[in-house]
Amino acid sequence: MKNIIATILLLLFTVFLSAQNAANDFKKMNKFYLEHNHVKIDIEYRFYKNHKSNNAIDVQKASYKKSGTKFYYTMGGITTIQNNEYKMVLNKNNEIILVAKKQKEIDPAIFTGTTIDSVLTMCKRVDFVITESGNKRYMLLYKSSKYYPYSKVIVELNSNNSLSKMIYYYNNPINYTPDQDDIEEAPKMEIVYLNTSIEPISTSQYSINKFVKIQGQNISPASKYIGYRIINQII
Repeated sequence: MKNIIATILLLLFTVFLSAQNAANDFKKMNKFYLEHNHVKIDIEYRFYKNHKSNNAIDVQKASYKKSGTKFYYTMGGITTIQNNEYKMVLNKNNEIILVAKKQKEIDPAIFTGTTIDSVLTMCKRVDFVITESGNKRYMLLYKSSKYYPYSKVIVELNSNNSLSKMIYYYNNPINYTPDQDDIEEAPKMEIVYLNTSIEPISTSQYSINKFVKIQGQNISPASKYIGYRIINQII
């Protein structure tokens, strides 16, 4: 009986240490993106029919750049740019351009799918391994519930504490693409972070002049985007 209790206590202590290590490493990961003034990442979002599948049914490519509070993010016909004055969202699919005043901070969920702190807070157990490539891999497990989106989240970090990949295992069926019908299985989504660089980025990346013309509080589309509807939120 004493051996059983000792084993249970050791297991609980190991789980506690994994959670603590995860919290510490996630802080280091956040620090990497905050302290480096320039960050550039190529991102792939890979969608799978179910948890066991290794064949992606859809792949979306994205690009993310940031310099201080300025950032550029594009995926699937939607481009978001923030510079020292404005934040602009260009939606080519619906031919809409939204312009607003800049945000004070960058939302990290723009390239992670969610905030790392939130997925750690809600989990019931954390497992940890070192991959063959030397990356740190944390597996966050959750209670099966239709009220929480994930049953499992994998966070893999490079040796410099930047993200290598995240994998979300959903609890409920989700339609990723319009041509999917009668989805009965809970899917998974893998986000892979490629070519992470901290080299300086040209300020021209954050210019919105080729998209819109701004005169005072009046906004009109640039010649290439004539006919796009303008949503003016700087008034």
